[in-house]
Amino acid sequence: MNYLWSSLTRSQLSKRFPLFYPSNEPSAIPISIPLLFRDAIHVYTCALVLRQLQIYRSTKNVYQGISTTCTALIVMAISFGIFTYACSCYNLPAKDSGRFGIFFVEHVNYMWVIANIVQSAKYVPQICLNWMGLCTKGVSSKYIFLSLFSEIAVGLGSALLLQGTEFYKKPYNFIPAFVSLSNVLCLSYMFYQAQYLYQGKKPYLPRGK
Repeated sequence: MNYLWSSLTRSQLSKRFPLFYPSNEPSAIPISIPLLFRDAIHVYTCALVLRQLQIYRSTKNVYQGISTTCTALIVMAISFGIFTYACSCYNLPAKDSGRFGIFFVEHVNYMWVIANIVQSAKYVPQICLNWMGLCTKGVSSKYIFLSLFSEIAVGLGSALLLQGTEFYKKPYNFIPAFVSLSNVLCLSYMFYQAQYLYQGKKPYLPRGK
């Protein structure tokens, strides 16, 4: 979104790569509107899921909730984002530069990298929950299968559509290959857990307080 609407981000990117992104051609910075629309829908559906978790929180087991590790990682990511943002805006508007060599475009890129790392590990908590409870209770195999199909389709679609495209012409909001690959591996293991590993095992899911 910053590359689409932030004049500061676009200006710094154009100054850094004038050959690829001329300042007199705003459309030169590739942003996919359909992908942006998809991300907006994804955020909305995640908000609905969070609302469900809040409504049904009384039914959670002892393994469900936000762990200390998760909280620490979130705090670290937010703190890093605040730090890079403060550094990038330190000399503005007098100078178009940042403290410690961190420009605003760097701040945007750092957040993009962190977001994709988190995206690539989004199924890990559920895998751990399944392992601790010795079951996949609450996780539909249909959901796993559809998610797996979706990730494979996205990965293959991105590879085919962007094949032969110059690196600077690829949309900045496309899903990197490592994210799709990581999610496919995680979902495959979740499917293995549901269909084979924990079949016939006695679930261990004590209710939380």
